[in-house]
Amino acid sequence: MAYRQTTTLIPTEEQFKELFDLQINTFWKHKAYTWYDPQLTFDTPEDFRDAVCNWSLTNSRLYQMWWEDDTLLGFRAFMDSHLEEDFIGGMVHTAGDDGPIPKILGNDDPDWKLKCLKTDIFIGRPDSTGSQQNWMFDRPEIGPTWNNNDGESLWESMHRFGYERAYSCAHGSLQKQHLWNNRHKECFKHDIFLQNGYSFNERRQLGFDTNEQTSFIYRLVGGESMGWPRHHALYHLNNAERPDKVERPYIQSIDEPIQKGIKEAPIPPEQVD
Repeated sequence: MAYRQTTTLIPTEEQFKELFDLQINTFWKHKAYTWYDPQLTFDTPEDFRDAVCNWSLTNSRLYQMWWEDDTLLGFRAFMDSHLEEDFIGGMVHTAGDDGPIPKILGNDDPDWKLKCLKTDIFIGRPDSTGSQQNWMFDRPEIGPTWNNNDGESLWESMHRFGYERAYSCAHGSLQKQHLWNNRHKECFKHDIFLQNGYSFNERRQLGFDTNEQTSFIYRLVGGESMGWPRHHALYHLNNAERPDKVERPYIQSIDEPIQKGIKEAPIPPEQVD
């Protein structure tokens, strides 16, 4: 079976709801996607699903979608970092001016939020082996640095939309344990975890605890390979050793002018009367 990823496609409403329904207990009963208990806000799991689907399809900038042949195995959404994340208006922010991201990037770039994506919902299902973990953890084609050589790399999609890097947050204990315990696997091995967790809206810096249900842990997607500094004091000391940097794949709009020696046209001087 051939595994691949796409970034120029978006899931249809039917695809979104089909995958969501396969994991609906995870989202409805175990609050894998929300800070609050969705059963206190929505009357039925379907109402909750429909609200999430509409929010995601309306606000996501791109989807990293994973396939086995022509079967959609799963996807994760990427949104603008400055966007509030809670679709019912709870205003959960993970890109505050006092949070870890601007400290890592430095305060010299006031437009960092405009160049940074954050991941939102992730949904998956088992592949032909009957296991979701088989493809999600062990297939190199699933990693953010993978290049299909067909214009569908995450690099190229981010460049197309004008972004330079992306990060991800998790707050549920099950998700955090899942990620941390598999940080050396193919799809995460370039990602960099931060040393500390953060409270709701980054109000407090907390310890790194994968066993509790509320604090964020941060993961820098693709690490150094995808635009993050190689070293920083905020990086977790027990990250699995990150592999060597993966060079960006060929992107015609960037590389062809360089190969042809074409320089940007100079900005004409202002005419002074």
